[in-house]
Amino acid sequence: MPIDIHIGCPRCGCVLRIKSVGTTASMQNKKLKCPNCLNSAPFSSYTILPSQKQNAPDTDYRKHSGGYTEGASQILTDKNPAIGRLEIPSLGLSYNLKLGKNIIGRKAQSSLADFKIPCQEKLMSRDHILIEVKENETKGYEHILSLNKEHSNSTFFKGKPLEYGDQFVLHKDDIIELPYKETGRLQILFKIPDSDETEVKSN
Repeated sequence: MPIDIHIGCPRCGCVLRIKSVGTTASMQNKKLKCPNCLNSAPFSSYTILPSQKQNAPDTDYRKHSGGYTEGASQILTDKNPAIGRLEIPSLGLSYNLKLGKNIIGRKAQSSLADFKIPCQEKLMSRDHILIEVKENETKGYEHILSLNKEHSNSTFFKGKPLEYGDQFVLHKDDIIELPYKETGRLQILFKIPDSDETEVKSN
């Protein structure tokens, strides 16, 4: 009878659920690629965890053509398994955030922003907002939004004014609105890339 098991990555410690496995013995000759740290290692090097982890998200392994194929794998953490990106659909722009500080602001010759946004009017500052990406102990990433300077024109996060000194953790599909024109705001979407699929290979 197929069983579900929970394993811990030998490198980063992330916990995955492997669903619908015949027996653990049937997995011994397989290699798994952790979707978080991308380390590829034999199944035998993963730690098999106790049943307390039964509320973990699924990684569905099913037999197919004599081997194993997998569904999307997920990590046991409420943090993001990957560093996010910003998208501005109205301008066709996107920016992949980096670990550490990311400054977003108006494009100008003297701008120090990492993501420079074309803007004719000077309602948006050259270094308007800051998104700091931090790696936490569970190997996930937090994206922390704040205003980069005290005196900035009206800026909104999820429809509410963002004040200097506020810090908010971003989640997938959150909307940041920067002053752009006298008649409107520029919407920036926060996105998280899909996790890499867990690869299972025969030796």
